[in-house]
Amino acid sequence: STPMRFLRGLSGTFIISFALTSALPLALVAFFAVQNFNRSIEQEYRDRLAGIAELKAEQVDVLIEANRRALETLAGLPPLPEDFAALVREHARGQGETSAHAARHDRVQNLLRLATASDPSFTEISLVDDSGTIHISSHATRESTPVESEAWFIGAREAAYIGPLERSPNGALGLTIAIPTNRDA
Repeated sequence: STPMRFLRGLSGTFIISFALTSALPLALVAFFAVQNFNRSIEQEYRDRLAGIAELKAEQVDVLIEANRRALETLAGLPPLPEDFAALVREHARGQGETSAHAARHDRVQNLLRLATASDPSFTEISLVDDSGTIHISSHATRESTPVESEAWFIGAREAAYIGPLERSPNGALGLTIAIPTNRDA
């Protein structure tokens, strides 16, 4: 009976050893296959997201460029440059209370309001003098506001300035585009 027990114990040990040595490589292969599958799925999603991000970046660039061109066109529309230059001169000479000054101011402000109303991507359009004071704005409450230390004012002295994306107080994303106007007008 003892030799039989020994054989049973030995055969049981062999069976257990065989099962473990057979299952372990299979478990390792399954583990690595699952890891490889997960990596390939992650890479596929990364590639898709990168493609979407690139497409959206191109769309944002097109929108920014269109808005920059629209502002440049607006800034060059007669009588805007002439009226703005006259308003700044009149203000500097203390002639800001005349009826001609008020009519010119209203004409320019109405043009700015019309531009913001016609394109929802513009939330405000302002005209700033060389010293950095907002003279006319589509938002009247911004008029006479000093902006000489604002990055967009400093950046737009010689060329168009396009600022970073920022959240407004109402939570909307936006950016500042500032262009120099015709200073010779």
